[in-house]
Amino acid sequence: MKNIIIKIPDNCELIKEDNTTFKIITGRKPKTWEEFCDTVPIIDEYYIDQFSEVSSINSGTRSSIDDRILCATREEAGAIVALIQLRRLKVEWDKYEKNICSKGIFKYYIIWDYGNSCLTIGEGLSKHLLEFNSRDSVSEFITCFSYLLEKAKLFLH
Repeated sequence: MKNIIIKIPDNCELIKEDNTTFKIITGRKPKTWEEFCDTVPIIDEYYIDQFSEVSSINSGTRSSIDDRILCATREEAGAIVALIQLRRLKVEWDKYEKNICSKGIFKYYIIWDYGNSCLTIGEGLSKHLLEFNSRDSVSEFITCFSYLLEKAKLFLH
């Protein structure tokens, strides 16, 4: 059996969730980003490198300036990369739309249906990251970029 040493700050508590998963919690919820960085160490987090690849960092002290791009999970970091790509594609698609979506206009948008584990088209007046003027436009966008939408599903709700 291998021994593992986990260092945690004095004001934190280590909680075992199952045989392989642990989480560290502080005595209270952080109220500022700086407080979060001072009290929560980096343990198995992820970042997007200069080549837009998801890389990992195992442990360390957190910096309020340098570590703003760390994500809690690999899935979250990958979803952010996909979401950036989707937003950029949507900006380009907007150049070809006759009427760009504006406030108070009925529109169609892409959401991830967690109950059925699939992409779906929503409709209404609420504001969404990926919204379109027509059902045809949103359907075409889903057809073209389903691979990116699948990766970004964490943020499509």
